[in-house]
Amino acid sequence: LFLLAHVMRKQQHTKAFEANENVLAIFSGAHTYVSASWYGNKQVASTWNYQAVHANGILKFLEEQGLHNLLTRLTDHLENSTHSPASVRNMDEAYVSNMMKAIVAFEIEVTSVEHVYKKSQNRDEKSYEKIIDHLNEQDADAKAIALEMQKRKQQTFPG
Repeated sequence: LFLLAHVMRKQQHTKAFEANENVLAIFSGAHTYVSASWYGNKQVASTWNYQAVHANGILKFLEEQGLHNLLTRLTDHLENSTHSPASVRNMDEAYVSNMMKAIVAFEIEVTSVEHVYKKSQNRDEKSYEKIIDHLNEQDADAKAIALEMQKRKQQTFPG
């Protein structure tokens, strides 16, 4: 599995990547605040529930042709057409070449993938249910977390 991306050339991330090829890419999912006022035991801190995927890997910078290929594939995909005037393949070559001077492409060979989450699985069942109820009254992220918590309730409280 390879992740392809690009960043500005002369900034802190690029310098860090040059110094260390071992990287962690984080793909954040829904996340939300959980108030301690929703717990049965009020003597604990509020928290944040979340879900994410962590992809560890080895980063390698690509040459200019690799950058051009990446940008072409990316714009073709996002424009949903190779005929779009916004596709790199249809832009003025001098313009594209000049703009490419400011960015660098890289690939990450993914060596491990881990699903990471915190969904109040450390709470008692009554607090867990109350958290779900409160999250269902919040924004889309909170509702998504509530739905996942509801799906996992049987696993979390098997008895």
